[in-house]
Amino acid sequence: MATTWQRRLPAVVMIFIGLVFLVPFAWLIAAAFERHPTLQLTGGGGFTLGHFGTVLHGGFLTALANSLYLAVGTMACTTVLGVLAAYPLSRFPSRAQQYFVYLLVFLTGLPIIAIIIPAYDFFVTANF
Repeated sequence: MATTWQRRLPAVVMIFIGLVFLVPFAWLIAAAFERHPTLQLTGGGGFTLGHFGTVLHGGFLTALANSLYLAVGTMACTTVLGVLAAYPLSRFPSRAQQYFVYLLVFLTGLPIIAIIIPAYDFFVTANF
């Protein structure tokens, strides 16, 4: 029979890992209210709300509108291209279909930076 410590160890480890993942969010919130934020949690010279006023009066809404415009356009193009690619893959059997699905699953598991750097290198080498 497992001892109390053996049963609680996984919970303690998971709580520790959760706290480690929360540290960047704590820094983000603390830095937003510091007068002179740094990369360390040092206090930054006192409390201020001035950063929020700077963001709201510095063209933030124009930048937000541009971001939404790009995001909606990207979403629409991706959806249309995805539907156009998915229909023939789902309706017409092929010998390569299983390998294509494996490739998609593999690429979804990769971090995006692992795909962008070789693609950028390819385009630079091809003078594209």
